[in-house]
Amino acid sequence: MFLETIDPVTGRQTWKVADEDYDIAQEIARSGFGDMIHDFERNQKYELGLKSVIGQFKKENEQVHVLDIGAGTGLLSMMAMRAGADSVTALEMLEPMAKCAEEIIRKNGYEGQIRLIASRSTELTDEQISTIEKGNVIVAEVFDTELIGEGALRTFKEAHQKLVKPGCRVVPSSARVLLVPVQSDFLMRFHQLPSRHFKVPEISKRCPGAGAIHDIHVSEIPEDEIRVLAEPFVAFSFDFEDGCSINYNETVVRTFDVELDGTFEALLMWWELDMDGTGQNILSTAPKWWNRKENWRDHWVQGVYYLAQSIQVRKDETVALHCCHDEFSFWFAVPQNEFDAFEPNFCRCKTHVACSRNAIHRLNELDDDVAFDHFLRENFTEKSVAVLDDGSLMSLLLSKYAKKVKIIEPNDHFLAVILAYIEENQIRNIQIYDDCASVPCQEIDVVVSEPFYLSSFLPWDNLCFWFTAHKLSTFFKSRYFPLSPGKGLMYAMPVLFDELWKIAALFGIVEGFDLTSFDDVIVKARSAVDAMVDPHPLWEYSSIVTGEPVVLAEFDFNEPPSHASFKAKITPSMIGTNAIVFWMDWIHGDYRLTSGLLNKPEVGERPKWSISHRQGVHFLPELERSLQSFSSINIKADFCPNAQFLFHFYYEA
Repeated sequence: MFLETIDPVTGRQTWKVADEDYDIAQEIARSGFGDMIHDFERNQKYELGLKSVIGQFKKENEQVHVLDIGAGTGLLSMMAMRAGADSVTALEMLEPMAKCAEEIIRKNGYEGQIRLIASRSTELTDEQISTIEKGNVIVAEVFDTELIGEGALRTFKEAHQKLVKPGCRVVPSSARVLLVPVQSDFLMRFHQLPSRHFKVPEISKRCPGAGAIHDIHVSEIPEDEIRVLAEPFVAFSFDFEDGCSINYNETVVRTFDVELDGTFEALLMWWELDMDGTGQNILSTAPKWWNRKENWRDHWVQGVYYLAQSIQVRKDETVALHCCHDEFSFWFAVPQNEFDAFEPNFCRCKTHVACSRNAIHRLNELDDDVAFDHFLRENFTEKSVAVLDDGSLMSLLLSKYAKKVKIIEPNDHFLAVILAYIEENQIRNIQIYDDCASVPCQEIDVVVSEPFYLSSFLPWDNLCFWFTAHKLSTFFKSRYFPLSPGKGLMYAMPVLFDELWKIAALFGIVEGFDLTSFDDVIVKARSAVDAMVDPHPLWEYSSIVTGEPVVLAEFDFNEPPSHASFKAKITPSMIGTNAIVFWMDWIHGDYRLTSGLLNKPEVGERPKWSISHRQGVHFLPELERSLQSFSSINIKADFCPNAQFLFHFYYEA
């Protein structure tokens, strides 16, 4: 099979051929699936819904056969049996997961009562369908942050058509999608292009941006960063018990009354499920501002949709919002005239295609960084500068001061963004080179990088600039090019996450069911790969510092990259450490650019993290996390010639 990967030396997307025995369980191990199972509100709401619906059939002395779509570990199937179902057919598309679910079902005493089929419900063959007893209850957890992004509409509609009896009940019975119109400079930094130092290209001003939902933990945004312009209102309602009413394409007009003068820029979105049709058992993903009992979860967060063009609104004005959806996504528009088409937004300026939301935020952050601009002016005025970056506006910022700016090996997609800025602002001192060999070395005084690459996931993925810089030097052995940043520091720090640790936690006993068979799969899968350090935007996840940060690795970028091993010891000063976080600082002379910690918290205080970057996180193994019997953690990081790190963690009593 083919797996998408990023070449850490070049920063380019590539594909590799995996062994035939590649274990998808390793993918499951990295998926953070644990967060869903540890979502106790979700579990309990589903079980209450099953008890209510199955109980109604039992009062009429009817047999109950349940169809569980997207069975996962089999948890909901077993809940259905405990609620009184006579039998369950469970469908799970991932074969390793299905095999694990079979073992869990057997261990919990439901073998022979729950039949498990490894398939999507929408991909069953006619022969398979003929062997399935038609159910009178569907239970399904096939939702994402956007509600319909995993195919919920087709799942329910086709299940009613092919797999269940007329009058079948569904858990959940229905869903509502809610919206709130807002004004927010904070959110717009993830969407709009920077304009402090340069005029935004006309094509970018008119660009509606990407139509895809921006999923984000809205509750982590300071309340004063968002101006709510109107009360929440319902955009869509879906009746999962009426398959005929489910449409794959729909447009409706909703009106709302504006409560504050302002600029209508975006919509906050969440959804709620009515688990049994009573209106009493509601599962909601609303942020804390509208749900003070908000239950933390990471598998469902809130969404943001940006308008194609912001509009000015006045208090007491009534606004008509066109709300649209297809089979998998939503989009919204306020028409400016009767000829406006209500198609999904698509990026015309290429920025929103080339850049992630975080990368766009980074462009704005750098544009607003007065200290960084001062550093560029003081150090590169009237110099000829070569720039190595594929997702940065550093070349534009340098063009204000440098004599010449040469962009080397740019990202093809982001190059269109740079060229648009160059044309709009009539910049004449930037030249672009596709490869190092074509660069006139006699015209280079210094090589500069932010560094920031669009392909980077972990902070140290940006080290690929180091390899490109020294590839440049190999072409011109007679010339030495000073490099900025000249040094890089990798930091490690122990923390206690309030909630994020759950995505890596083992299951054990959940709602009275033994899920340790899945734990065995996860432990085995994790042991087959290197110690995992995964990227997370830590500003969205609250934590407490449990020990001092330490420098794990130091790089001298004026030396060629080579294999190296680094060691450091972390000594937590308080009980509760459940993760180690990592980030990079890039040292540009007397200017320090960080991808991590923005404040200097004492032990027991909350850290403040860079919003534009994802940090690295290693979650402590279950035993160490639960027992807290260690006094220190020794970290070994091997930097390999392919620009990747291998991490090892040793716990000292």
